[in-house]
Amino acid sequence: MKRILVAVLMIMVFSTTAGAEGMMAGPKAGFNMFKAYGDDVPDEAEWYYGGAFGAFLSFGVHEMIALQPEVVYSMKGWKVGDESLKLGYIDIPVLVKVMLPTEGALDPSIFIGPSIGFLLSAKAEDVDVKDDFKSTDFGLVVGGGIDYQLSDTGALLFDVRYSMGLTEVIDADESVAVKNHGFQFQLGYGFKF
Repeated sequence: MKRILVAVLMIMVFSTTAGAEGMMAGPKAGFNMFKAYGDDVPDEAEWYYGGAFGAFLSFGVHEMIALQPEVVYSMKGWKVGDESLKLGYIDIPVLVKVMLPTEGALDPSIFIGPSIGFLLSAKAEDVDVKDDFKSTDFGLVVGGGIDYQLSDTGALLFDVRYSMGLTEVIDADESVAVKNHGFQFQLGYGFKF
């Protein structure tokens, strides 16, 4: 928990030093489709569906480029047969967002950035298995979205992203090639200031 607070504080400090021009912040929520990948994942592993909610802060660093740190509670996992593994993470992605030039109220964008996830819970069929998993998960996020400008003070946001885990998530004496990956669909509202 201490690492989560330090990461959030670092994002807030960095954000305030970047200047207030073109800033937007607000809540976001959506759903995830996650599955394990790697050499040690059974062939019959299936997608796990879960929710996500959190907040973001976006600030312009150039006319077409914004930096967007987020803090999101994200449900991940996978299914094998009738059994599900449910993982709960606090994800902190820091995205570089490139706005594509258009006219009108719709502003499309693409983004990429690193992400760190802090494991909060891990359950296999309601049995706590958190001790079998690593406490952090490093990854890469890529995606695209559309901001719909509602007024001078706010915008409705929609994005689709792919999240690829770069580190093995199972805590074992020997390396076990199991990583998280999945798709996320998020809707949010940005307050401009």
